[in-house]
Amino acid sequence: MPNYFHFVVKVKSVAEVKENAGKEISNASTSFQNGESDLNSFVLDQYRRFFSSYALSYNFRHKHRGQVFLKKFKRVTLNVDTRLHYMICYVHHNPIHHRFRKNYTSWEYSSIHQYIHNNINEHYKRLLTTLFKTKVNFIQIHKEFKINMKESLNLD
Repeated sequence: MPNYFHFVVKVKSVAEVKENAGKEISNASTSFQNGESDLNSFVLDQYRRFFSSYALSYNFRHKHRGQVFLKKFKRVTLNVDTRLHYMICYVHHNPIHHRFRKNYTSWEYSSIHQYIHNNINEHYKRLLTTLFKTKVNFIQIHKEFKINMKESLNLD
């Protein structure tokens, strides 16, 4: 979208995150490794640092001053495959919902093109196979998707 974006991100296990956090020198990393903060706090800090460094780089490159991102990002935890199905479809259908396109496959900034044309790495192919079983099923679920499906799945 012109003024915001969505990511669907899979966070590794707590053990894997702790192992990688050991390679980083930060208060959040130390706190997480010592059990003083939880995985959620650590992940939020990682995103804060990512967006902060992006904003610094953007401002430097474009000789800009001030905020790059207007609002704090929102994060939704998805622990059920049905919710993950919904969010993946929701992200892909967002250009239709906001009237930027009439078809979700015509939005040039969408990751759906990589999925449909098998232009993704093995990790994501395995994830899609686990979630959607087949490419045909992935496409069918997207075709049938309706944003108001949220109510029927009790996703509030």
